[in-house]
Amino acid sequence: MVIFPNTPWWKNDDRLEMTSKFSRRTPHLWDYSFLFNFRTQFTYGYYTEDDMQNQNYMDNFFAPVYPITGFGFDIHANDYLTAYLSPITIKSTIVLDDSLSQVGVFGVNAGQKFRSEAGMYVNLLYRHDSLFHNKNYPYD
Repeated sequence: MVIFPNTPWWKNDDRLEMTSKFSRRTPHLWDYSFLFNFRTQFTYGYYTEDDMQNQNYMDNFFAPVYPITGFGFDIHANDYLTAYLSPITIKSTIVLDDSLSQVGVFGVNAGQKFRSEAGMYVNLLYRHDSLFHNKNYPYD
């Protein structure tokens, strides 16, 4: 949301995201895993207030949609650090809004609604409850 004094607000970015990971334990520090991630916009997004008034939106619900599926390994280095490595990953871009797909946005060719790419996916997660717990950082 962008807010300036004496002007109405408008949304320029939002996110609706869902991630599921299914794993099969092994006796080692890693598990076999399948990951599915789904990300889209929730509602219309605009660059400026004039775009909002003229209904010139830059994105919409399901325009774009970014589904990611991957097969890989979950590595549990310790209680704080985990890594998901997927050497086999498919990332797609879907634009279901007809007016946006005709223009050719989000890497999808004009007139098309779908684009798919293969690659590798890496996700590192560091969790430590006391990392910033009760810390004071004075400044002048």
